[in-house]
Amino acid sequence: PPPALRASGWVGDAEEPGTASRDVTLVAFFSVAHPQTRDVLELLIPWGKTPGMRVIGVASVVDNPNSQTPDRLRRIIAGYRLPFPVALDEQRTGGKHSVSLGLYLGKRVPWMALLDRYGRIRAVQGIPLKGNALSQTQHMFRQLVAEPDYEDLKQTLLEGGKSGADALATLATIRTVRTANLLIEMKGQMKEKMKDMEK
Repeated sequence: PPPALRASGWVGDAEEPGTASRDVTLVAFFSVAHPQTRDVLELLIPWGKTPGMRVIGVASVVDNPNSQTPDRLRRIIAGYRLPFPVALDEQRTGGKHSVSLGLYLGKRVPWMALLDRYGRIRAVQGIPLKGNALSQTQHMFRQLVAEPDYEDLKQTLLEGGKSGADALATLATIRTVRTANLLIEMKGQMKEKMKDMEK
């Protein structure tokens, strides 16, 4: 499961990456002090509007911590009027990087963690701003968005047949607590369905 964000505050409503969601989740770390901030935000805004995706921004501090207090970060980020929430990353005392950025293995910004529809981390890497690396990242987004979510798999499983067997095989590969709970729930529903058929 993704680590909980260590935020000293939020711009927008707080939203944890591990919260159950039917969407693919992009946790995007950026620094308002870096010159490419505007380029990063120009990528994140349309990604956050893509059906099946949600973006959670994290304003990280990787240098000049004295000039990037939480209050100053909040004012700067609020001025961008972003359509997604942004966590103000907790600053590490005496350390080089913000706390949440470190939890997600980031050594630089822009950085990202990509979670699939089942809440699993599928990629942790820098955010490419152009070229082939950007195309490959966008292709990865499209692949993850195209995957069925839990509700889709549940419906298909209830319908049975080959599609139901395929859905069960897919669920068997998703090793999360939520999947185990869903399979237990489905077992009960299937028993009830069998009883009804026997009547």
